[in-house]
Amino acid sequence: MIMKKPTYLKPDETENLKKEYFELLEKTLPESAYQLFLEKNTNFVPREFEQNHGIHFSLVFKKLPLFDDYVTDFCYLTKSSVKWYCVLIELEKPSSKFFTNNNDFHRDFLRGINQIDRWKAWMNNEANKRAWLDKLAPIRTPLHDNPCEIKYVLVHGRRKEYEGNKLRTSLIHAKEDANFRITSFDSLAERIESKYPLYVGTKKNEYFDIISHDFVNEQIFTWPDTKIFRISDKLRNDAIAKRDTWCSYSNFNGFENSEKTLDKTLNECGVLPKSLWQS
Repeated sequence: MIMKKPTYLKPDETENLKKEYFELLEKTLPESAYQLFLEKNTNFVPREFEQNHGIHFSLVFKKLPLFDDYVTDFCYLTKSSVKWYCVLIELEKPSSKFFTNNNDFHRDFLRGINQIDRWKAWMNNEANKRAWLDKLAPIRTPLHDNPCEIKYVLVHGRRKEYEGNKLRTSLIHAKEDANFRITSFDSLAERIESKYPLYVGTKKNEYFDIISHDFVNEQIFTWPDTKIFRISDKLRNDAIAKRDTWCSYSNFNGFENSEKTLDKTLNECGVLPKSLWQS
């Protein structure tokens, strides 16, 4: 299947979005305000641990629960030809502090680290990890038999608190390991013009709900059983409006007589209730 190149931000769009984003970071708002901005502007979603096949199906989940009170802010799959990563992301706030005046870690930062440690402890139980991956199994295709490693990302505070300070920078890096990365809210704005947009999804019972309204690409509608998805009328209509970008064919009898895969699979997707649409 030949894939169309993803749509990237134009220079003026990049400049305007960065301006809006950094103005938002200067405000003292609930964490949900920053989560919502990232959901609507997915170029800012962290891409740590992204492998050479990209974000799987260009899909990032929001608020996907691990268990009880353990809820990820974002989660995505990414793969190579030999293994998968499942990346779990915790958002704090831009106003959250890394350090006290004495260069000790601030309670804000320790709270975020503690959250990641709890996720790690839960995933270290092999039964828990297996149950989690089973939940995502319907979309972990192709190469579903390849092993999957769990990775963690903490988004916390502002870069200015440690930039240029070797001690503070090294103390933060010392908390990282091969499976865990720490990044500031400032870092999310880096190179957004080279990052492709993502679908935003949720998991509701047996369904994977795609709450985005804009068509990104067709991969997600070609590999899995699309009966597991629910999509909004807006997304369905936008996909149809962009039919000339579809590249996958269920049969090919010359361009005029061929059926494109999405002609069938879009109709197999369930209807997402309006109450669940992205606002």
